[in-house]
Amino acid sequence: ERGFESRVVTVMSTKGGSGKSVVATNLAVLLAQRTSLPVMLVDANLQFGDVAVLLRIAPEQTVLDAAQNIHQLDEGMLRSQLQRHGPSGLWVLPAPVEPAMADDVAPADLVKVIEVLRGFCAYVIIDTPGYFNDVVLSVLEHSNEILFVSGLDIPNIKNVKLGLQVLNHLSLKARVRLV
Repeated sequence: ERGFESRVVTVMSTKGGSGKSVVATNLAVLLAQRTSLPVMLVDANLQFGDVAVLLRIAPEQTVLDAAQNIHQLDEGMLRSQLQRHGPSGLWVLPAPVEPAMADDVAPADLVKVIEVLRGFCAYVIIDTPGYFNDVVLSVLEHSNEILFVSGLDIPNIKNVKLGLQVLNHLSLKARVRLV
């Protein structure tokens, strides 16, 4: 028995430049600093992920490496692919280093990675791109909470309204917290 219930928190926005990567990274660092339980940050912005840059980590292995080994992926293999952020103790699974590699990570592969992480991490924080795609929709469906980051400018508000309509249509609106 692990002694904790794993929580998956996805940070999203429907507008680029909203600060969602900063929110996801800071949330994950704070959780890692305030608990002795394992905290994981996954960069699911597969084309242009910024988590590694924000944490000053040079990606050694990425989400792509986990996806390429998906058929034999288990806790031991996944743990060997994670990177540790020394100052906070946070575990990180960065986005692929080349934008073209994003298509090599299937939605089902990322969901399996998340499920394996749930087996040993108390918190799995997921950063996403500023739009809906199959990967984002799959991640959202497997999240306990969705932090929807918005600004107060008119384009941001318009996109939040549209995004909330999509989440409501998918019966996910009850999991959403506006930031």
